[in-house]
Amino acid sequence: MKNHLKRKHKQGLCGENRALFSFISPELPKYPKMSNLVVIGGVTLDSTCSVRDAKADFTLADSLCESLGGMAYNTAIASSQLGTRTKLLASAGPDLPPIKNRRNLVYDFCESATPTSHCFMFHDGEKERICFYPGSYNEIDENRAKRAIEQADWVHFAGVCPVFEELVNFSDTESKIISACPGYDIHHNDPKSSILRELVQKSDYLILNTDEAKHLGLPLDSIVNAGVIVTMGKNGSVLVEKEGRTQVKAYEVEVKSPFGAGDVFVGTFIAAMASDEAKNDATIATKLASAAASFAVEQETTIPELNWDEIKKRAKKL
Repeated sequence: MKNHLKRKHKQGLCGENRALFSFISPELPKYPKMSNLVVIGGVTLDSTCSVRDAKADFTLADSLCESLGGMAYNTAIASSQLGTRTKLLASAGPDLPPIKNRRNLVYDFCESATPTSHCFMFHDGEKERICFYPGSYNEIDENRAKRAIEQADWVHFAGVCPVFEELVNFSDTESKIISACPGYDIHHNDPKSSILRELVQKSDYLILNTDEAKHLGLPLDSIVNAGVIVTMGKNGSVLVEKEGRTQVKAYEVEVKSPFGAGDVFVGTFIAAMASDEAKNDATIATKLASAAASFAVEQETTIPELNWDEIKKRAKKL
């Protein structure tokens, strides 16, 4: 990884009352083809239920799907399916079930005596509710993570773990391309916390949904060093670049489960930018990511089988 590929320019915000999404990011760096990617975050045991009324104190479930998941796991699965050489670094307990080997993906689990994280997700087609048992989620070994970062070109931080503050600074010092998607974890952290500010200021790409962006209080009244993508569900996504904002539509499908779509979006975006698929064009990568996310929501399991040919067919309509 050449140092000149890593963007280090700092750029402030203009004005005190800038609207959400309307901030300026530096010029995008050129990415090496087929980067070695390390995804750092959590692996969870997922229980997903389609329920009658997600707002009710008591309701009935029409379906139950149990699978492996977690933001880091899902993102790594998506990127590796699309040809990016990926390492997943996460912490897991003794109850983690056997995981099948996948092409382009290496698992590096920090073993813990604490049970593996478990996420209980409920949705009724309109409303979502989530109950999260953290378990071993935060028990990522710092030195092990640093060794993985040293071997990578691109580092993606999925979620928010205490060790991320040190690791994102280490990645920046090592001139790695950095992306981050704080996800649901952002709601358990003070938006002014040092760990969130480091993720914002040191990331080349920050990916959030609308609720997460509002919690973070964007635009921040501090210097930012990130291109930002805000996903908005059925309303598509907004890509913010130096030249301005680009609205990307969502590909319309029948939604069976909303869970996992954001992780598929992130994994596809990274895979597109790290290869020839996006031609170093973030708008193309965002369209491909939006198309890929549509495959996630039209099934109950969180991560679909992905391939570029099918993704491109849908992306052409966006």
